[in-house]
Amino acid sequence: MFGPVGRLGLVHKHNQLPLALEHTLSYIIQSVDVDICAGVECMVMQQVVEQSLTIQQMAEITGLSAHTLRYYERAGLLHDLVDRNQQNGYRSYTQRHINWIHFIKCLRATGMPIRDIRRYTELLHQGDHTVRDRLNLLKAHRLRVEQQLTEVQQHLEAVKRKISYYETLD
Repeated sequence: MFGPVGRLGLVHKHNQLPLALEHTLSYIIQSVDVDICAGVECMVMQQVVEQSLTIQQMAEITGLSAHTLRYYERAGLLHDLVDRNQQNGYRSYTQRHINWIHFIKCLRATGMPIRDIRRYTELLHQGDHTVRDRLNLLKAHRLRVEQQLTEVQQHLEAVKRKISYYETLD
């Protein structure tokens, strides 16, 4: 049996996986989701969660703090509402929340502002008639990311030239 550790890595369950997670969750490696970005931060091993998760378990799986998860909920960034236990008020997360948080992490890792993620989420809530608007939002973001990558590539080339210069001095 395998399970997530920290942010995105997977380890065998005999390697210090918290007991609460071992007993609560069953993980099955299904696929690698590289929809939005192919960077290491955005490659996500999808798990199947059999039971609901507490905020601490969700934090462990996603690599986000409980504070950040609460903020995302208050800011309207979660696609599905987070259920609350009627008796104790504790939040209850599902597999859909895990998948959505990983998508948000991809958007954030590529520099999408919170306001744009909120807008995307609002459009998603409005239904299928907003697909074109969502597509345009993602295309605009992709263009900004590609421009940033071009600039970073140019900076990297300058660093490489400087390294080459110093290596000729030896």
